[in-house]
Amino acid sequence: MAFEFVRRLFQRLPQPDPDDPGFYRHSAAPTATALAAIPAAYAAIGLLASSLAQLPRTVVRQDDPLDDYWTPEPTHPVSVLLRYPSRLVDPWLFWEWLFRGLFTHGNAYAWIRRDGAGRPLELVPATCVHSQWATTRRVAYDLELWGVADAGGAPPGIRAWASDVIALHGPGFEGLSSPSPIQYAARRTLEAMAEATTHQQALLQGVNIRTAIKADPSLVRLNKEQLDAYRESLKKTYEGARKAGQVPVLPPGFDLATAGGLSATDLQLIELLKWSVEDIARVYDVPPRRLGHYHAGVRFSTSIEADSVEFERRLTSHIRRVEAQLSATLLSRDDAERGLVVCIPSDRIRAGSWSERVAAVDQAVAKAGVITINEGRRHLRLPPRPDGDRLLQPKGAPAQTQETVGAPDDDAA
Repeated sequence: MAFEFVRRLFQRLPQPDPDDPGFYRHSAAPTATALAAIPAAYAAIGLLASSLAQLPRTVVRQDDPLDDYWTPEPTHPVSVLLRYPSRLVDPWLFWEWLFRGLFTHGNAYAWIRRDGAGRPLELVPATCVHSQWATTRRVAYDLELWGVADAGGAPPGIRAWASDVIALHGPGFEGLSSPSPIQYAARRTLEAMAEATTHQQALLQGVNIRTAIKADPSLVRLNKEQLDAYRESLKKTYEGARKAGQVPVLPPGFDLATAGGLSATDLQLIELLKWSVEDIARVYDVPPRRLGHYHAGVRFSTSIEADSVEFERRLTSHIRRVEAQLSATLLSRDDAERGLVVCIPSDRIRAGSWSERVAAVDQAVAKAGVITINEGRRHLRLPPRPDGDRLLQPKGAPAQTQETVGAPDDDAA
């Protein structure tokens, strides 16, 4: 199964189209059966895809590109589209499918259906079959869209320019596609796992290449012709007994013997599986413990928030990549001139435990006085209070009243 997964995986590499060398043939969508061959990669892809799918996506106004402060535009048509991108599936399934394609193959696509004025109306999940630099500055895609197939059973297809396609690419993008990260992490591991699995299956079946039939020379005296005939008869007898679930019986003078000891594959099988988890965790930049892998001497932070902040930082490059692509393809030039961009806030990922959030709100509201009571309650998912839209006086700080602001210092009088 693992070897078959490797074979299918490398068939998905972009290859020149024999009918038109100017086009590159791209991969098909991944199958759950193939990914199940390597659980660590399946878990890493699922963790990254679900983490990005749960984040909100909205249009914001950013007056200063160097400033992290922005004003959300929840009623902007693109903000509404990002909340409900497709009529075919619900928003969670759409975004999770798109991000799974990105982390599995290094590329993911969706066609932008626009109205007569060029405004985006819907995002249609798509599989890229061909891509080409049609001009010096424009890329053309041949896409297979989700939807009703034609009479011949083929999925609906369309040729679209890059401006009408959301094309997410991972590291190593060379203008048309990116390499799949799983290829580098899984190739040799899966080949070794395939050999180990084949050998272990042979051991479970009984007689294998390391098992031999030994004859006692004092009891058995057979010439070459007799030995060959007996070997063929024994093979048929053993095969029949194995299929029937019975125990084969050897005649007097014959016994089973092991040719050689345990192989290196047998001795290193567990270490091999551990290595594959750690290696794939490094490729996807995912903490091994989030894949269920722990090693001797591992230490954990006692703060959930600190652990979540670390994971959020690992996701930052992926979030910025998606933000840039959505902004470039969905927003108009007028939107860009107004300072509008697509933003994906990652606050949900770094949120700590309940006690940590309460302590943070207490620090910001009561001790620092930088947010109001209602703003603090909003962080705790609590309703506002009538008297909560005011800043509290920070503990130990001088009174911040209208009369004292700008007043001369007492010592200077």
